[in-house]
Amino acid sequence: MPIRYIFCVFLLLSVLSAEAQVNCDTVLPPPANSQYVLPYPAGKTYKIIQGNCPAVGGHANTFALDFNTLTGDTIVACRAGLVIWANDQYADTDWTSGHENNVFIRHNDGTVIRYTHLTQNGALVSANSFVAQGQAIGLSGSSGNTGGVQHLHLQAFRDGTSYDKWNAIPLNFSNADGPLDDQNMPVNGQFYTALDSNLVSVHGHLDVPANLRVFPNPASGIVQIVLHLHTGSNVQLEIADQQGRLVEQLFSGRSGPGKHRFSWDATNAQAGLYFIRLEIDGRSASAKQVLVPK
Repeated sequence: MPIRYIFCVFLLLSVLSAEAQVNCDTVLPPPANSQYVLPYPAGKTYKIIQGNCPAVGGHANTFALDFNTLTGDTIVACRAGLVIWANDQYADTDWTSGHENNVFIRHNDGTVIRYTHLTQNGALVSANSFVAQGQAIGLSGSSGNTGGVQHLHLQAFRDGTSYDKWNAIPLNFSNADGPLDDQNMPVNGQFYTALDSNLVSVHGHLDVPANLRVFPNPASGIVQIVLHLHTGSNVQLEIADQQGRLVEQLFSGRSGPGKHRFSWDATNAQAGLYFIRLEIDGRSASAKQVLVPK
């Protein structure tokens, strides 16, 4: 075989290999407008025990996140989509590589997320079923290549052509309360609380991108409110009762970009429905808040 031909084949394979590798220096947009939510219910907090692209380990040179969920903990869909695979036949004491219980969900843009190491009989959905974002899809466990460590392995892929590590893509989460690195991604070793991501109803168009998170909901005491602003804005935040009467003004003034935290002490408020009203540069939005009897 001519040396020139061998060199050309080698060069082509080298180029294809280089194209296949993930770019661990990828920088994501801020998570406020991410299409994904954390893979567990609102109000729950878990730690990332293995993050993206470490120097060594199972996640080396790839994007994947391991959360320290326990056996039986509920796992939810990060994004709406079609279940393309679900299996749950393996025991939690079967730590053989390839014996993982999984749910795979494909989204409308072709991306796929795998939810791995579910408990035996822990798949709550079946193939060819559609799931909503935040819907319970499985129960966490330690099946497959875990060494007995209970956790959820979460990994997204650019498409369903390959579930190899080189086809993985990074994620951040619109409802995550926790630190980000300089690439706008979650940080290994840090804790992340899932905030309620479906509370805001917008009346009119918010010219300034913003996200409002309220938790817990329902509540019987202190209500936490987290506001994410993409740019500096004039903000007014207040509580109103079901008749629209002002209960308390939490903030009125100029706020810079980023995350802002507020709290409402509803300890002495009557049980019922309330509205958290937000105005940004003259544009309004509101969130329902339910108070239950103490």
